[in-house]
Amino acid sequence: MDRFYAPIASENDEITLPEGEARHFLRVLRGKIGDRLTLFDGRGREMTAEVTTAGKKEVVARILESRREPEPTRRIVLATAVPKGERLRWLIEKATELGIDSVQPLLTERSVVDPRPSKMAKLENNVIAACKQCGRNHLMTLHDPQSLEQLLTNATAGEDRLFAAVPGGPPAVDALASAYDLDETRTILLLVGPEGGWTDAELARIEAAGAHSIGLGRNILRIETAALSLAAIATSFRDREPR
Repeated sequence: MDRFYAPIASENDEITLPEGEARHFLRVLRGKIGDRLTLFDGRGREMTAEVTTAGKKEVVARILESRREPEPTRRIVLATAVPKGERLRWLIEKATELGIDSVQPLLTERSVVDPRPSKMAKLENNVIAACKQCGRNHLMTLHDPQSLEQLLTNATAGEDRLFAAVPGGPPAVDALASAYDLDETRTILLLVGPEGGWTDAELARIEAAGAHSIGLGRNILRIETAALSLAAIATSFRDREPR
């Protein structure tokens, strides 16, 4: 069955699809009354539903079955410098598929991209599309851009466990494996800098915040390559944990 995003405010028996989802059902899929759909609300609820109304612009579906997917016991946040152009869209899409809980665009001293609010709004649609494709029921949170200093202040106050990608750092696999061996439910915060690298002052602030330095091999990586490599390692360890 096709998947549709249907945010709802209550546990209703019927759901009206958002305008864009209704248009896709009616015009692209040529859907009709009686068709069955899979709906998800972005907060962990997935539903099997049957279409009861299929007008020119409106689609209403009756819920037949509802399931709730628990949230992971340990959150993973990807705080990353922003790559140029379509590379940011690709990064957001793949981070969603991998299961990252939230992405924090990071403004650093050597950042060359500061995404506008309109760009961030469009990226929210990419998150929804990726969730529909990969079967994810919790939307990935996409935060507004934040400076490294702000991020480290908030992370230290919240006792997050920080890991920063730096050239020549110890293997990320080993460092992240040891973090998951600890019987804790802290948030895992992954830091990825710009392609020009962290400045000495930024590295000093990262170290002072208690971050663990980790490496991703000998080659120089683009932002999105480093970010998604760390995301894949971190989520693979978390997927072993019971929910």
